[in-house]
Amino acid sequence: MENIKCFELKIVAPNNQIISNVEFIDFQTPTGGYFIGPDHIDFVSILKERSKFFYKKSESLQTETIDIYGGFLKIHNGNALLIVDYL
Repeated sequence: MENIKCFELKIVAPNNQIISNVEFIDFQTPTGGYFIGPDHIDFVSILKERSKFFYKKSESLQTETIDIYGGFLKIHNGNALLIVDYL
């Protein structure tokens, strides 16, 4: 099995927090969609309201989904921080 490169995704909401190593994230902003993998440049954006946020955990065969009601995403030093209203 090949070694797939991953990065850390930290999801923070007032009621919960999730930290996972992921292979990619896929999400919508008011100006369009983004698919982001490891080693992405620094990036900050609000997320499109009433959209979906997808991510694939390392070691998993399935993609996870979060309903987005409001929030933003920050990528810094190769790691992602997602702050949302509700989880």
